[in-house]
Amino acid sequence: MHIATFLASVLPVTRLQRRQTFRLRGRSGERIECRRGSVWITQDGDPRDVVLGPCEAFTLDRRGTAVVSALQDAVFVYQRKGMWTQDVAPTPCREPAAPGRPTEPAPWRPQAAATP
Repeated sequence: MHIATFLASVLPVTRLQRRQTFRLRGRSGERIECRRGSVWITQDGDPRDVVLGPCEAFTLDRRGTAVVSALQDAVFVYQRKGMWTQDVAPTPCREPAAPGRPTEPAPWRPQAAATP
């Protein structure tokens, strides 16, 4: 079995119905990956709102409470810091992004360097 397939089968998956929330005590470096639907992430003391669609991920950049809210029925993976999967590349998301989703990079993602 390929390592990415194995990890996809053992990582903890959380399902939320529209408007449900998931509260966690996060640490910097932990990762949230949306697999289906869309989620809204807020971190305590952070003025940003982070919205993820299918196959998008966000790495928490501070310690404290974070809340994941489902904007529609959603499935996401929460990789805690120090999990044995940390040293392995993130599992690939095989679901295409929703049609009509904006293509410009989100402000919380680093921009790729332009090539001449």
